Order: sequence, then structure tokens, then C-alpha cells
Amino acid sequence: MIEIKDLTIGFDGNNVLENINFNIHKNNITIIVGQSGCGKSVLVKTIEGLYKPLNGKVIIDGYDIFSLKRKQLQQIRRKLTMLFQGSALLDSLNVYQNVSLPLFEHTEFSEKDIYDIVTEKLELVGLKDILYKMPSELSGGMKKRVALARAIILHPEYIIYDEPTTGLDPIIADEINKLILKLYKNFKIVPIIITHDFDCIKKIGEKIVMIHDKKIIFDGTLSDYKNSHDPRIKKFQGKY
Repeated sequence: MIEIKDLTIGFDGNNVLENINFNIHKNNITIIVGQSGCGKSVLVKTIEGLYKPLNGKVIIDGYDIFSLKRKQLQQIRRKLTMLFQGSALLDSLNVYQNVSLPLFEHTEFSEKDIYDIVTEKLELVGLKDILYKMPSELSGGMKKRVALARAIILHPEYIIYDEPTTGLDPIIADEINKLILKLYKNFKIVPIIITHDFDCIKKIGEKIVMIHDKKIIFDGTLSDYKNSHDPRIKKFQGKY
């Protein structure tokens, strides 16, 4: 479980988020929503340990990450990975090099073992025979899948998905949603999703956390979220 306790995050004297409290459980899918610029990305980067909060704690499986020494923090951060909105593939590297990079950096596997692991993960996300293609040769949906294969290469326990279906056509977006569910149900990789895609929210959301005006205004089930009478939530859902 990831616990966010009394978290306040700010830069240059301006608070982006104030007194944020919620939990991310391993037995459901958490989706974080809110208007653009409300602090969703800042929040998840703080959960990853990339930003240090002004106040509060991020506790991952019992460890307060901002009280850990560097080596301990690196070990805890191995539990968590991120699928970036733009996929963040390295343009100068081919698919094999992009996906295998974490294995070369963090393990002592032989190159043959690494090759086998990379091909296994690419097949898991529905890709074959593209090992030596460059990112420029891939469609948007393929780039997303390659980035997902790289994200799961070290067997994380949690994945943060930053707008996983943005810019994709409805069919490919639905395939990405199905992949998220597959990794969760079959491999127990817990999703933490930032999105404004209501199709994604409706199809795979279980727990919804909504940020508005630096604070959390909703933390509950998808059903309660869809039926909320809060005008801020209804406006975000396009009911006004």
C-alpha cells in the first residue's frame, strides 16, 4: 500500500498541493483526475521520490521514502515505475536497446538472458518482430506498448500511467486499457492512473481521487463519483 499523509508540495514560495491525504491499495485501481495544471503530475512525481514535499509523508509498503538513505530509497523505488504520456523512448536507440536498458543498468543478467526477457515482455504487450526498429518507425500505439514493456521489465509492484490513452484512436486506446487490466489481474502490477479520458475512467476505474484548487475534493468509488452532486465534479464530467 502507498499512503500519502498531510502532503504539501510547493516551489518558489507557491504551493501546488496542500494537505493531501489518500491511500493507494493493492486490491483496486486508483485513478487520479483533475483539470490540467491542478498538480496531478507533481503529485505522482513526489510519490516516486523525484520531488521532496514541503510537508507530509509518502509511505510505500511501510517505508517513509523521504526518511530513507539514498541506497534504501533506490531499493524502494524499484517497486514503482512510470509509463510517461509521450512514452519517453530514446530516439537514438532501437526497441531492443530501449526496453533492455534497465536490465543492463540494474542487473547482472547475461546478454542472452536479457534478450529472452525483452522478447518475452514485448510479446506480453502484443509486439513481435520489432526488436531492431527505431522509435521513428513506430505508430503511437506501438510506442506506448514498447514503453510499457520497458516499464515492467524489472517486475515492479506499482505502475504510474500518465495519460495512457491520450492521443490514441479509440481502438488502440481500448487495447491499452485492456493491457493495464491484464497486467493488474494476471501479474498483480497495481495501476495508478492519471487521466481525463472518461472512457478509461469508466472501463477500468475502481477508486477515484479528484484534485481541485490544491486539495482533494473526492476520494471514493467510481459509482459514487459518477453520481456525485458536487458542482465541481459535475462540471469536470461535462454535466454543465
